[in-house]
Amino acid sequence: APPKGDGEAVAAGKALAGCKRLGVLASAEYARGAAWRQVGLFAGQLAGARGGGVAVQTHGANALGALRLAEMCQAVSLAEALSDPDALLVAVGCDLLGMLGLPAESGSLPAGQLHAAAAAMPNRTTDAVKVVLPLAMPGEMPGTYVSSAGAPGQTAVLMSAPAGVPQAAELVALLATAAGISSPEIPPLPESLPRRTAETPRPSPAAASDVRGALVLARQASDAGCGTLTGHASWQSAMSVLPELRVSKQEAGRRNLRNLETVTVCANGRSCRARVRVAEEMTDGVVALPEGCPEARALLPCAIDERGVLSAAPGIVEVTR
Repeated sequence: APPKGDGEAVAAGKALAGCKRLGVLASAEYARGAAWRQVGLFAGQLAGARGGGVAVQTHGANALGALRLAEMCQAVSLAEALSDPDALLVAVGCDLLGMLGLPAESGSLPAGQLHAAAAAMPNRTTDAVKVVLPLAMPGEMPGTYVSSAGAPGQTAVLMSAPAGVPQAAELVALLATAAGISSPEIPPLPESLPRRTAETPRPSPAAASDVRGALVLARQASDAGCGTLTGHASWQSAMSVLPELRVSKQEAGRRNLRNLETVTVCANGRSCRARVRVAEEMTDGVVALPEGCPEARALLPCAIDERGVLSAAPGIVEVTR
């Protein structure tokens, strides 16, 4: 039983007690180990006791599949889509403004114009547009992912969407028909897809200079599979902790920062809250925020190069309490 002071846990327990049919969404990576299998077993027992079922949302696998299928489906990158000043943008199943760290204000996109959004739950993008369309939730849609061996796989539907609520593919087809163009056709998937290779990153300018207080982006384990990077599961952000601001011992002493204290990080006229973590592996003169946090990404000066690739350069930050 949850402690009496934990209001959210008590409310969740009461909701489960009165639930007649329970659906559990387990957000997991396909490469996880025994701990995730135990979580899945418990979720299955809990859902089965209430006459429901479990759907595993392989967010990381779906992201890999999207990268490998993008060229086959003639998709363009988000950076390329946003760089087109004549583009009419419709966000389907993703929190576009949230993932870019932009405010929910009209005209906040650097290029193009956001006309409508389709989502299962409210987010920053739906708050900014005049036209909001309904969309099925992740557990109400099937999915395609790519395993570590390169073989395509499928995820089943946990439960049907309400009547009249379309899936993402159905909505895209309807929008294409309304625009007078043919619906996009996805060719049959091969048995194995080629791996995408990334270019060797250039050395960070901050690491090769004497500039103090340069901000860079780093990975944070808690972002894995949570949907923060793509914004397609923005409801999960309500349960997320503050992002970590990683600093070296020397940098922490210079800025008079204490481990685990909450601070405000400011750069380029924007700010975000973070929790300090003093890390021995950090380079002196550099501070790092997680790349999965959209507010953190918005602090860095970004540009779209001639290849349509979005890149960010290190920026100088101020840290205040």
